Formats: sequence, structure tokens, C-alpha cells
Amino acid sequence: MRNNTFTGPIPQEIGRLIRLQLIEFSNNSFGGGIPTNLSQCPNLYYLNLIDNDLTGGIVPEIASLVNLQALGLSINMLAGTIPPFIGNLTDLSRLSLGSCHFKGKIPESLAKLGRLQLLVLSENDLTGSIPSGLYNLSSVEIFELNSNRLHGDIPSNIGYTLPKLRHLYLSFNNFSGALPASLSNSSLIEHIEIDANSFTGNMIDLTRCSALKMLMVEDNRFNGDIGTIMSSLTNCTNLAALMLNENHFTGSLPDSMGNLSNHLWYLRLDNNQLSGSIPSSIGNLVGLTTLVADTNNLKGQIPSSIGKLHFIGQLDFVEHSFLSIK
Repeated sequence: MRNNTFTGPIPQEIGRLIRLQLIEFSNNSFGGGIPTNLSQCPNLYYLNLIDNDLTGGIVPEIASLVNLQALGLSINMLAGTIPPFIGNLTDLSRLSLGSCHFKGKIPESLAKLGRLQLLVLSENDLTGSIPSGLYNLSSVEIFELNSNRLHGDIPSNIGYTLPKLRHLYLSFNNFSGALPASLSNSSLIEHIEIDANSFTGNMIDLTRCSALKMLMVEDNRFNGDIGTIMSSLTNCTNLAALMLNENHFTGSLPDSMGNLSNHLWYLRLDNNQLSGSIPSSIGNLVGLTTLVADTNNLKGQIPSSIGKLHFIGQLDFVEHSFLSIK
């Protein structure tokens, strides 16, 4: 019944369907609370109530659904905390609790979900640090905790303990420390989004991360040579978006910049400490629609190869640069 305009509460009578295995009610306007009578459906393995207007908390009766493999409650008006009993649903492979107004700490019991592949806790009001056990869920592919008030360091061995990781979303929190070098061994990783935190130190070598499609590290305290970073990304042949702005990167843009992926459409380098000129090889990035590099110390002439960027919609080199048109 997904993708409709149903309103009102989900009837408690749904609990009479004792052989029910799957409920797919996402993208509607159901209100009220999560039906408590779902506890009468012992065979339920899939429950998706994402994107409705549900209120209240996660009812204790959910704990009896021991066969659940997928639980989706994101984008509702739920409240309270994430109950520890969720960790007892050990068959879960997908847990989506984002955008629900949850508060408090992430229960350590979630570390018992040894089959988990997708974990979404983003856009809540969660506090504290991420329980260390969550970094040992070796089956996790999507790790999404952005837009909370979480803090702490990322474990140095995350690249080894999460070998199947494809998406790492930690943006808009209060994380600090260095980005673990072990992530450079994550050959499957496609998205790294850790912007708007307080990470420090050098960027890791991403040469082995050939599946990378998006790298967002803006608004942190990273440093290091921009040329080294660009060179390590030339193996990422599917890279589409690269946001390095608002950090402390230094050095000159290298000629190897032109060897970045032809799929690259979004590139931001602004608000760093870059120097030197813009290499003519930038004209090789024919897919660019956005290129922002203002508020640096760039100088020299803008190369005529810029004219090859036929899809460009935003081009900004101006503030605090000393560039002229060639």
C-alpha cells in the first residue's frame, strides 16, 4: 500500500492477520501510533512505515517480532529514545530510524545485530559517542548517522572491522581526531560524507578506493598538500562529486587534476590556502557543472581550456585570488 495518500491511524485490527509476513505502508500520511497489536503477527519479517505522520515512540510490542529482518520507521514524528530491545531483533539486516526526533544515546545493544547491512539513524537529536560495538558489525554496508550531536573519534581500524562498507555518512556532528588511514583499504567504499565536523590531520591516501563516487570533507580542519590528494584520486574513475572546501589544504593544483574522473560534475576547493595557478588540464574535466575555488591565494591567468567546460553552471575563482583572463 506504499505511495498513496492514506490518512488516519493504522487499524489495530491488522494484528488479527496472524499469518502476515510483510507490511509495506511507506510514503503515506498514516497518523497515530505504531499499532501495538502487531505483536500478534509472529511471522512478520518486513515492516516498512517510512514517511508517514506517526507519533509516539517505538512501542514495546515490537520486541516480540523476533523474525524481523527489516524495520523502517524513518521520516515520522516519533519521539523519545531508541529502545535497547531493538538489539534483541538479531535477524535484522536493515534498520532505518532516521528523521524521527529521537533523543539520547545510541543503545549499545545495537551491537548485537550481527546481520545488519543498513543502519540509518540520521537527522535525529542523538548525543554521546557511537558505541564501539557498532564498528564491529562486519556485514554493514551503509552506516548513516549524519545530522545529530554525536562526538568522539573514529576507530583507527574501521577499514578492517567494516570490510563491506560502501556508504559512510557522519556529516553535521561533532566528531574530531584524524580520519583513520585504514579507510584507504576500503575498496568497496562509494560515499564518504564527513563534512561539518572537527576532523584534523592529513587526508588519507585514497588510491585503493577505486569505487569512490563522492567525497565530502568540507568544513573541517584537514591539512596537507592538495597535489597529493588529487593524485590519490585519479584511480577513482567514477568520482562524481569532490568537496574539499573550508579546510587548511595548501600547495598548488597539479596537472594531474585533469586526470580526475570524466564523471566529475561538482568540485569545490574554496576557503583553503591554495597557491599557484590553475593548470590547463582542468579543461579535461568536461563533465563539470560546478567549479568553486575562491578564497585562496591563486594567481596567474585562467587557462583558455576552461572554454571546454560546456556544462558549467557555476564558476567562481574571484574572492582573494589574483587571476586574470587569458
